[in-house]
Amino acid sequence: MRIKLKGILTLLRDEFNQRQELITNISKELHNDPSIKETIIELRRKNSGNLELQTNISKYFNEYLNTTIDSDGKLSYHDCLELTINGIIEYNIKNPFFFDDDFYNDILKYYIEQEDYEKCSLVKRRKNNTL
Repeated sequence: MRIKLKGILTLLRDEFNQRQELITNISKELHNDPSIKETIIELRRKNSGNLELQTNISKYFNEYLNTTIDSDGKLSYHDCLELTINGIIEYNIKNPFFFDDDFYNDILKYYIEQEDYEKCSLVKRRKNNTL
């Protein structure tokens, strides 16, 4: 997921820079044409949305991924458990601790303590469907 998010951020930055360069070039050449002004406004609006998306991805990356990756590049047990319980990482076969019985028991224990029996049922179904 880290690699995908970094790739997305790179694409967004490249797109932003290309659009910004286009805005600069158009502004220099055709700054008095009203139709060009509309184009520039639209490009700036898209860049604003692009920056917002980059910011949100960066915040997510910093809050949930950078802080939870250990020096080996792997998610720690505790952090993965917390992210799974909070719904940021799904409990399915792609979860790094899906086949860890202690992890499974800790998730069930948490949901039982929270009296969230729907989540307990979902976790059990997902685990049983892969056996």
